[in-house]
Amino acid sequence: KFVESGGLAALDRRVAIVAEKSSAGVGTADLPVRVTDDAAADLLFGVGSLGALMCRKAFSQGKLGGRGAPEIYGVPCAELGGGVAATYTITLTGPATASGTIVLNICGRLIQVGVTSGDANTVVATAMEAALDAAATTLPVTAGVAGAVVTLTFRTKGVNGNDVARSTITDVAGIGITHAAAVAGTGATVIAGALAALYDTTYNAIALANHATGDSVALLADSALSWGFGQMNYRFFFIGERGSLGTAQTRNRQVYTPISS
Repeated sequence: KFVESGGLAALDRRVAIVAEKSSAGVGTADLPVRVTDDAAADLLFGVGSLGALMCRKAFSQGKLGGRGAPEIYGVPCAELGGGVAATYTITLTGPATASGTIVLNICGRLIQVGVTSGDANTVVATAMEAALDAAATTLPVTAGVAGAVVTLTFRTKGVNGNDVARSTITDVAGIGITHAAAVAGTGATVIAGALAALYDTTYNAIALANHATGDSVALLADSALSWGFGQMNYRFFFIGERGSLGTAQTRNRQVYTPISS
């Protein structure tokens, strides 16, 4: 064992994280790159992109477990040329009739906004946008404000942005807060090239940002190849689903059983 620059003892395992890079990511599409800390992941995929956030979570889990972490490789997928980025709005009414702190849950991150009695809704909206900007490195959305409306825009185009979790945990008297989905993301990141690039060596686990039915079909085909006698490259795939258990099973249940022949 040895210690990486990120302060983690390396384990004898490799994990590949496959996700679309944002326009800010400098990584080459479909080229696996070893990443050892948050800054390297942000540079490779782009700050706040799903790939960068997945790497950050992998590093934090390694530290949390206290037993070291596997080698982490980032595999950026090309940014969609077409498609649309999903957007969401937070509309505020006011003014505030008491002082306090608004607490939002955006993608599992708690965003706190200080409010003073008498603040207009536009003032609170501006403060909310500033609080979201301060958490930019941990959020898959960027924030903008116009009047009393804060707009959240997913950092990459495509359907991956259509299940952003948003809710109000704590409100302040006089300030109404309404969450709405404004524009649905369209387009699907292509993962075929990234999967094909992972046959140069053994990757024990491959985690993907994509989680549509088509991605499950692609992983099923790849597992048939990798687990077959021609390859015997025994790797496991991990994908997530924010919807119901039924939705996850419908989309992904075939992937969970490795195929050998």
